[in-house]
Order: sequence, then C-alpha cells, then structure tokens
Amino acid sequence: MSAILSPLIACEAVQLRLSDIYKNQPTEPTPLVAFLNSDLNTSRILETATSPGMGKLRKVKVVYQPRFTEDQVSGTLTTDCTTDNVPPQTFFEYEIDPDTGAEWKQKFNLRDLIETCQGNDDYVASQIMAIIDVARRSMETDLTSALALNMGKFAKNDTSGVFAIDGSSTGRALKKVPTLYSDGKFNENALSEITFSARQAVFKSIPFIFGTGTIEKYFDKLYAPAVTQWGLDLEKYINGKYVFMPSYRIGDAFNPDPSTERFVALDAGSFFILQYNKFEGMEGLNDVNAANAGLVQGIITDPITGIDFNYKWVYSPCGEYATAVISTAFQLASLPDDMYSTSDRLNGVNGGLIFQISN
Repeated sequence: MSAILSPLIACEAVQLRLSDIYKNQPTEPTPLVAFLNSDLNTSRILETATSPGMGKLRKVKVVYQPRFTEDQVSGTLTTDCTTDNVPPQTFFEYEIDPDTGAEWKQKFNLRDLIETCQGNDDYVASQIMAIIDVARRSMETDLTSALALNMGKFAKNDTSGVFAIDGSSTGRALKKVPTLYSDGKFNENALSEITFSARQAVFKSIPFIFGTGTIEKYFDKLYAPAVTQWGLDLEKYINGKYVFMPSYRIGDAFNPDPSTERFVALDAGSFFILQYNKFEGMEGLNDVNAANAGLVQGIITDPITGIDFNYKWVYSPCGEYATAVISTAFQLASLPDDMYSTSDRLNGVNGGLIFQISN
C-alpha cells in the first residue's frame, strides 16, 4: 500500500507539476492579486517590513514622518538656535488575523484513483491546482472589496470634475471623466485626466488602472491606430503612460448602482497584502514531510501569482482516503492616511484614486 501512496505525499512533486497543469486549466485572471504580489509593487521597504515569514505572527509597527509643510518655513532669517520645531514622527500598526483568509478542504477516496486514467501524482496535482485557483479567486474578491474601503483622495489642487464619493460638490474622493464627445466620437480627455491626477497625487509609478465595462472598451480602442478629431495619434500618445488591467470585480465593489461606472488607478507600492502561513518555517518543526508518515505540512506556491499557501495532506488512520487542505491568512493594507498634514496639498492622498465615467 505504501508503494502506491508514496507518490501522493511528495509535495515537491506536486509543486513541479502545477506550472505545467495550470496552462491547460481554465484560469480566470486575478489582476489585483497579481499586481499586489508583483516585484514592482512589493519593492518598497514598507512591504518588506510586513513579511517576517518563518511561520511567525507579528504585529508590525511602521514608523514614519509626515512631510513638513511649506507654511512652516520662515521667511525671516535669524540664524539663531531658538526653535520649537521637532520631527513629527508617528507610527501605524498592522496586525493580521491568523484565522481569517481563504481555505479549501477536499477529500480524496483512494479507491477512486484506480478508476482514473491519470497517474496518481498527476491527478492529485490537477486537483491541487483547481483548489489554488478557487482560493486565488476568493482572495481577489476579498481584496477588491477591501480596496473599496481604503481608497485615498485627490490632491487639493486637482479640482476639475472632482466630487465627494456621494457625488456632492464637497470632497476629493471621486473624479468624473468623459470617454466620448457629445457626437459619439472618441474623447482622449479621460486618459489625460487620469495621468494628470496621478502626477498631482505624486504617484511614484505610472498609474495602474483597474476596471471593466466602458473603460475596458475605451482602453482597448486606445491601442487601435486611430486619430482623434484633434489630430492626436492615440497609439503614440498612450505609449508608456499607464497599464490597464481588466477587472469585473472592480465594477462589483465600486459601483453603487447599475447606472454608474467607476474604475480605479493605483500607484505601485501604496497597497499590499499582509499574509500569514502557519506552515512556513523551519523543517522539523512547522514543516513535516517524513516518508510514509501520513502527513505533509508545508508551503505550496501558486505558479500564476507567486502567492504562497499552506499545504496540508493527511491520510486517514486506515488509509481509505486522504484530505488536502490549502489555506492562507491575508488582508489588504494601505499606506497610512495621515502621511500628510491637514494643511498639506496632499492631505488624504494614499496612492489610490477613484474615477467615474461621465459622458
């Protein structure tokens, strides 16, 4: 019996097959998870500090200094040593709930394996890939919903078309942009407003834009070799100015009613995933993988996004079935909302902007 089962408990063998299997598996894009876990987005020191790893759960304290404002600068030069100015250092704590995230458990009746045409290891790998796929999609939905609650404001000097989230005139949470002129012709102003707002909000990267519906079709058309009524060659104009990532979940999370179409622009490094995997750690303690021990506990990596998951494989005492468990604890985190003082032009800016189509 052990000779038949031993290929099934080799976590390394399963991991090696995942990258081949997912190419032939129906896979729904999860652009937000992919972006948040990308090297481009995780390059800031803030993200490095919040990922201790080794199966350890820590409360992370981020210490930062809100930037000085120009009205603090004296116009009178005295060159003496008298001052009341002190560095306004503050901190923000991030703490993850180790029991909240995504988990899927699946039972394998070992007798059923004799009826499948696949080899045991290939069959199990394909099932693990399917479990990771649904866990990834669940993460995408949860992170998108959390993103809707953590978006920032537009810069104070960015006023054209800017409204409160409820559409009232007082507030800096939403900008309305057109994608069409009144005669139905293509309007390039939407793109110019997005890039302008990103510059005013001091994005450290080009804006990464997420949305669906009209804005998705708008950006598809931008790639077409077309000239607007103003003589602008859009294909050349858009080169390197943005990255658009289609996401129907943005529409679900951000649109208050069916008549409204909203999309978002994110700055790399402003939002990140806080994650905890209990089986990540030193072999022999957190990681159990003894031959024929009936238990595997370790980490398995999603070949699409690079997200690590807990991987557990347990045989029943009598060997009639096995159970696979894929899980991870995670939550969305964003830059602190008080990095800029109330008198600062960038007060409330955090690298996330909401736009609404208004034709």
